[in-house]
Amino acid sequence: HPHSGHLLCHDDVIGDRAVSFIIYLVDPDGWTADDGGALELYPLEDLSKAQGVPALSPSTTIVPQFNCMAFFNVLPGTSYHAVQEVFSTTKPRMSIQGWYHSDEPPPNSDKASLQLLQSTASDESFPETKDDDEEDDEEAGLSEEDVTHLMQFINPSYLNGRALGAVAAKFDEDGSVQLQDFLLPEIAEAIREATVAADKAHNLGRQRRPDYNAGLSQPNCGWAPRGPPILQRYLTFAEGTEAEGAG
Repeated sequence: HPHSGHLLCHDDVIGDRAVSFIIYLVDPDGWTADDGGALELYPLEDLSKAQGVPALSPSTTIVPQFNCMAFFNVLPGTSYHAVQEVFSTTKPRMSIQGWYHSDEPPPNSDKASLQLLQSTASDESFPETKDDDEEDDEEAGLSEEDVTHLMQFINPSYLNGRALGAVAAKFDEDGSVQLQDFLLPEIAEAIREATVAADKAHNLGRQRRPDYNAGLSQPNCGWAPRGPPILQRYLTFAEGTEAEGAG
């Protein structure tokens, strides 16, 4: 793994894999936690569930060391692990990884993370959306009041009907769209300064090792983590909290 390389949370269950192993060949002069690339081991969030779901944060992290070997049983819905992002810009996280196989797939293979990713239950973290009918679409334009409010934050060039139509058409065609100078300069700069200050306060960015609870340390902060991490990990904000009023 080079700089910024990583692996997301998974349980390694594919076919008849029985034991996973990693032989670390990182810089023999020393590899520290600040270099990143740690092996992250995740506990189960709720042991009562039939389908094993990993917790939002790892319970153990193992820092790679030269000529050391790590290995673990491959267990469906249990052996959840990930490779932390590599923060070092000068040293790659070199390793040899492989598996010992058995004669047949492990028991309960239907509970593997791959099956969880493909199951309909994986959509529970997202609110169900419904397509608007044509009548709703026709009434979905911005009102004069909407435009007046949004002009406090957004470049007015994007708030006229022609621009909105062009953006929508481009998004429908390509599935993505890039809008230059979208925010007013003073709004963009205020957001930049606030995010830089928040990242610095939580030791994020610039090849610094982050805290898994970054952004959640203040009481009544209003933010809560959501998962499971084999699908996504993000924060949601509860409206009406003290943090919102303070912001």
